[in-house]
Amino acid sequence: FKQVEGAEVELKKYSLALQPVGSKKSDKNGLAKFELEAESDYLIIANKEGYFKKSSNATTKGKKDETKVNILVQVKIILEKIYEEKEITIPNIYYDYDKTNLRPESEIILDTLIQLLADNPTIKLEIGSHTDSRGSNDYNEKLSQGRAESVVRYLISKGVNLKRLSAKGYGESKPVNKCADGVKCTEEEYQENRRTTFKVLAEKFIIESVT
Repeated sequence: FKQVEGAEVELKKYSLALQPVGSKKSDKNGLAKFELEAESDYLIIANKEGYFKKSSNATTKGKKDETKVNILVQVKIILEKIYEEKEITIPNIYYDYDKTNLRPESEIILDTLIQLLADNPTIKLEIGSHTDSRGSNDYNEKLSQGRAESVVRYLISKGVNLKRLSAKGYGESKPVNKCADGVKCTEEEYQENRRTTFKVLAEKFIIESVT
């Protein structure tokens, strides 16, 4: 990983409400240092233009060492660059065979995407769904569109604004390997093509209220 210099790192303390503690720019080594209070919980938010904003929790609770004056608490936050129109696969999104509805274990994974949208309120996403090459083109396109819409419905049910989302079913049109029509593949190779993705359509998306 490359160290990110100049990122804005904000520290907040959990109390009755989140209390701002301070903010610093990361140095050339990607580091920002703060003094923490004992037996306390904190939220760390890292942000830099052109990157997805990320947050992480830290705690000093239960951290004691009578041989040391200072105790170091380290938190690593990986900032990922925003590339518009670059498709990113969301791992472990599953549907029942020949169905469009999400399985419960998939909803847990999508909650991480909800957090990304909450941390980055100016982005708009396309949710994409892909099938393998088995079945007709028309059937696979309809199946993948229904699956992409199923993901969007789940995100909306969790409070994501519909205007920030779109659903696109690609069917079998964009395989990631050799498994196109007429090519015999292993089940693992077919699985590579059955995937759910997202890509950023706009980074400076603004939601306007119109009367």
